[in-house]
Amino acid sequence: PQPHRRPRGIGPEYEAVDEPGFVWRLRRPGDGGGRLPPCLYYQDHRQRYKFECGGGGLELLEDLVAANLPLLAHNDRVMQDTGRYDRVKDEGRRIYADKNSLASKGITWTHEEYGHDGMQRVYLGTKCWQRFTETFNLLDRAGPELEALIGKALAASGGPLRACSLGGGPGYELFALQKWVERLFPGAAPRFTSLDLQPGWEPYVKRLGFDFVGNWDITKANLLRDLSLAPGELHVVIISYVLIYCCTEETADVLAQLMTPAAEGGGGVQALVVSERAHEQPMIPMLARRGVPCVRLMRQGTREGVDERQLVFLPRGHAEVAADNSVDRERFITFPNVPFMKGT
Repeated sequence: PQPHRRPRGIGPEYEAVDEPGFVWRLRRPGDGGGRLPPCLYYQDHRQRYKFECGGGGLELLEDLVAANLPLLAHNDRVMQDTGRYDRVKDEGRRIYADKNSLASKGITWTHEEYGHDGMQRVYLGTKCWQRFTETFNLLDRAGPELEALIGKALAASGGPLRACSLGGGPGYELFALQKWVERLFPGAAPRFTSLDLQPGWEPYVKRLGFDFVGNWDITKANLLRDLSLAPGELHVVIISYVLIYCCTEETADVLAQLMTPAAEGGGGVQALVVSERAHEQPMIPMLARRGVPCVRLMRQGTREGVDERQLVFLPRGHAEVAADNSVDRERFITFPNVPFMKGT
């Protein structure tokens, strides 16, 4: 596919992987004497901020492009069926770009805006890159803990790996988990579910091959009940850009119960992995008071100062966690400088 335009900074050595031109690969590996990265890509709607990755990252982004095509095609049919295709598409672009609710209500978009077909089109075509790459790096950084905990859980249960994404939208975090698990646990037979307040994401989640629970509110729901699972049957929970809206003592109680071993009457979840926007996360001390330990996955003590944007919470009562800087987790990641760090 050839995009409508070539963004600034993308040389003729590169060809587009997707039609809008978010992902670019070297036409011939080795061009530039080995000095050029195999892949350049963008995460932002206006394609202003360029990222790069190696061959492994390129393969993953190519998989994402292919997996996203049925979602975009379905959305296109939905907008055509309205009889107002151009108008709905333009409205969606304005909703996505203006973010009018951010200043007035402190939220990026309202529940109704998330359900707008045109807005969903822009979200599917833009947010997929950020949500996928950030989640994949989150899992890479948490690898030392996740490999041990997931391996132990699978050995004990003998069943499928079960995971869910809270506020998971169309499912890109779960797609990242699926690709990550394929690499380390090829026989895990994953069963994943996205839970979200907006029911309009259902057809997109299912086209990625995952289950969906709509009209789901973390502050009012019972996760294991809603997934029809018994304690100990849910292994991994992903929270991405949700705690900012529900960082309360009540939410901490819910999460602590999930992270309590099943033998002690809890949910028996093995790992709670979190991506958030703010550099300081009050949920860390809230869960610490409830006995749930946390590992900060981003580098600490840099020009960023405290950086708690990526976290993994471990089961309640888990052995004391080593110092955050005892492992250089950046050497594990697939997508350099994601999420973006100043001075890098």
